Amino acid sequence: TNVTVDTWSAAWDQADVTDVQIAGNDTKLYTNLVYAGIEFTSQTIDATGMTHFHMDIWTPDDTSAPAEFRIKLVDFGADGAWSGGDDVEHELTFNDSSNPPLVTAEWICFDIPLSDFTGLTTTGHLAQLIISSTPNTVYIDNIYFYYSSTGTDDEFAVVNPFVLHQNYPNPFNPVTSIKFSLHEKDHVRIEIYNIRGERISTLVDGEMDPAFHTI
Repeated sequence: TNVTVDTWSAAWDQADVTDVQIAGNDTKLYTNLVYAGIEFTSQTIDATGMTHFHMDIWTPDDTSAPAEFRIKLVDFGADGAWSGGDDVEHELTFNDSSNPPLVTAEWICFDIPLSDFTGLTTTGHLAQLIISSTPNTVYIDNIYFYYSSTGTDDEFAVVNPFVLHQNYPNPFNPVTSIKFSLHEKDHVRIEIYNIRGERISTLVDGEMDPAFHTI
């Protein structure tokens, strides 16, 4: 469920943000980015039922080492206030050798298990998302929390064993990310066709484990 974002650039951060559109899609463009505070304090997020955090970024800047992009989530605790004594937070760092790696001039899809934010021991009152970056120009899109599970054998009977999600960006040139979910181990074949119906590429052709995959 959407929540109100109070600010995409808090008064205490070092960043400039503007609203832009890419192929008709609303996107945030950060320039002069050192660190930016994205706050949703008036309506905190209860992510206790979620398993993952997602964010897409694109930068034209050099992403080779020592360049880094960092994502921090902050939970204000039950009192809903900063410095109330029950705040928790955790920051993850990504570079050109991380998973996913930082790359230049390509969309990077961060699908991060919330369990990776090990210091984030509570997620019932998330109030801040803080990004910091060595690349100083960064486009940001598709920020959300979601639930993903391979489930049990009983659950397999009531869900589609294979789900192909919308690729992003779409339309695209030259790169897009294609996501799909497997609820059981199976042989997967994904092919790309042009508008004339001609096969131009086979991206996947083999057995894959149950999981949420991105190619």
